[in-house]
Amino acid sequence: MKRAGWLGLTIVALGLWGVYGIALKLASQGLSAVAGQLLSTAGLLAPAVFLIRSVSRERHATAGLLIGLVSGLCGALGNFALLASLGVGGKAAIVFPLTALYPLVTVMVAFVFLRERARRMQAFGDRARGGCRVAPERRHERFL
Repeated sequence: MKRAGWLGLTIVALGLWGVYGIALKLASQGLSAVAGQLLSTAGLLAPAVFLIRSVSRERHATAGLLIGLVSGLCGALGNFALLASLGVGGKAAIVFPLTALYPLVTVMVAFVFLRERARRMQAFGDRARGGCRVAPERRHERFL
């Protein structure tokens, strides 16, 4: 994919995940974590209906399908934990930046188990992300 193509899609993902985060926070004020997870999952099913044909063509890739299923399960459980955190009073300005650090876990697991090494730009990104601090201003907390 061309550079501009992946960057544009990344910006779209960023915007959609921003809306997703605010919607989850608003939903957590009136729904339990279980109800929020069920509705979030229902929202994922709509595009899945259109994608199911492409998966059926890959049914011979058993290991990949199993890993994909485990990935989805981990994502669902992580999402449930995030919703539960918001539901018990977690501030969106704290919860989302902390959970957004998950790529650091991915990098560490890839380094240890997959023996992957970071390139210079990847290492720079990891250091920059690690250097970010989660410190919302007190005067804005009441809105989150």
